Amino acid sequence: MSSARDARPRRRPVYRAVLAVRPDGFVTDVELTPGTDAAATVAGLLDCLQPVRLRLTRELDMWAIDDRTHSLPFNLLAAGLGLRHGLGPRCYHGTVLICAAGPAPAGLGIDHVRALIAQIADIAEEL
Repeated sequence: MSSARDARPRRRPVYRAVLAVRPDGFVTDVELTPGTDAAATVAGLLDCLQPVRLRLTRELDMWAIDDRTHSLPFNLLAAGLGLRHGLGPRCYHGTVLICAAGPAPAGLGIDHVRALIAQIADIAEEL
């Protein structure tokens, strides 16, 4: 028998800011409108009907294309970020999005951005 707590729908995350990590190593900040639907926004940015949400930390998500389309370039930086955060080996194609996680509106703080840029730079040097 399920409790009332189990019957409540899970709150979708709301994002105000996103970092886009392209396969060529270019990282851009994408400003979003507060209160927008995360899944629809991410799907539009990735041009993908069913992007997959991967938890990097309690505070960060990585959204990636999960449609098995291998015509897009391989994203080595995304693969490296995933491995550094405990995700299993996986092929990422195209752009991935790094977002602040959680049910409340939140953006990527400067400390998160600096840490991610440092990790991406470290990964790029290892390639």
